[in-house]
Amino acid sequence: MEDRVKVFLHIEQDDDGYPGIGSESVWALPGPMEGFFTLDNIPFFATDANIGDVVSVDAREGVLWLRHVARETPCSLMRIVLFFADEKDRIARDLLNLGCQIECWADRKLIAASVPNSAVPNVQVFLGGEAAKGVLDYEEPILRFGD
Repeated sequence: MEDRVKVFLHIEQDDDGYPGIGSESVWALPGPMEGFFTLDNIPFFATDANIGDVVSVDAREGVLWLRHVARETPCSLMRIVLFFADEKDRIARDLLNLGCQIECWADRKLIAASVPNSAVPNVQVFLGGEAAKGVLDYEEPILRFGD
């Protein structure tokens, strides 16, 4: 892997202390200029950046921390929690067929999806239908409706 590094993102915990961590790391590749990186995987808990975003970082004690998003990818970030582990493959396949990039965390029954702008309405309908059936719940921490 060509010079991938870890970039850490701060995590805001809810009133119940979820998700129980203060930061999350994602892989990143060197960006277009010194001090910038392109995120190379989908975050599971962070709410301020998505795969493909170009970010600037602060280096503190040998750790790269996200400073800000310099250029956003035209994709939204959605997270899905599955209520039944045996539904993971079907839900993952359907998200892929809708044009999403996904990452699965089987132990936590989580799927993180990067959703292209053109697919957002269809993915929302799909996830809403599955939520109504009691199969999953989801959140949309980053919705981007651009070109």
